[in-house]
Amino acid sequence: MVVLGIIYAVLGALFFALYSVPQKLSKSNVYVLSYFVGVGYFLSSLFVYIIMVIAGNNEPFFNIWLLVAGIAGIVWYFGQLTYMRSINMIGLSRASTWQKLQGPIASLAILFLFSEYTADNIILIVMSIVFMAISGFFLSIHSQNDNSKSYIGILLAFCSAFIFASNVVVRKYVTAENLIYTQQLYSSFFIMFTGFVVASIKEKNVKFAINFHKDNMMGVLAGLLYFLATFLLILSFENLLGTVASTLKQLSAIFALLFGIFLFKEISFKQHYVRILLGVGCIIVSMVLLFLSI
Repeated sequence: MVVLGIIYAVLGALFFALYSVPQKLSKSNVYVLSYFVGVGYFLSSLFVYIIMVIAGNNEPFFNIWLLVAGIAGIVWYFGQLTYMRSINMIGLSRASTWQKLQGPIASLAILFLFSEYTADNIILIVMSIVFMAISGFFLSIHSQNDNSKSYIGILLAFCSAFIFASNVVVRKYVTAENLIYTQQLYSSFFIMFTGFVVASIKEKNVKFAINFHKDNMMGVLAGLLYFLATFLLILSFENLLGTVASTLKQLSAIFALLFGIFLFKEISFKQHYVRILLGVGCIIVSMVLLFLSI
């Protein structure tokens, strides 16, 4: 079961990195795009939920923890907006590194909330946060963009890390209540609904909701990929300690970095390979420290 949990977590990390790719390719504004991410996420969750009901799934549809999952979905939506703005400002490779501070932050929160902490593992997790931050500095390679814009992008990615970390903690709690498919359904619906409301206010109409242009469909694809990522993370929570699953999720930082460098050419590997390798090394050290804190 442990090996299976590790496989789930690693695959989940890959999909957490992949879900940002369609959003990077889309030219839709962040509000409309985030709504369509919610649509893709909800449709995927609904499809799997219906399949599980047909297969005899007995998860309750009404539960206080499902409401908590829904509220966490609203919070996640604003984290998504923040993260997308960061990607638009500083690129996927740089934004994802700072955003992945969510891993050690979530692990620290889980340790305290589940009373699993000791003086030693708190120190190790704090060190893990420090090394992840150092990796962000190594990978904060300036292009021709305005420096103030870069700093704002880093700040936005940093803020999204805290928002996403809170979502990971909530998912750990809800999964402990044996609510898997319904938590996905609730969370995705609240994300989609919140996205619709915010985009309606920004666009001053609702026509965008039925505009299935290819750029908007990129959002639907991102939602599908995010569903797969969160579903695999939930399955890893069932088979691993929350801190272990959160640690392995950090691999998404390396995957996203590779996409940013080799797919979007955001950073010249040939020109900055020393800083890139040092950044990746710090991410790996951060993961090792999280493992040692268990």
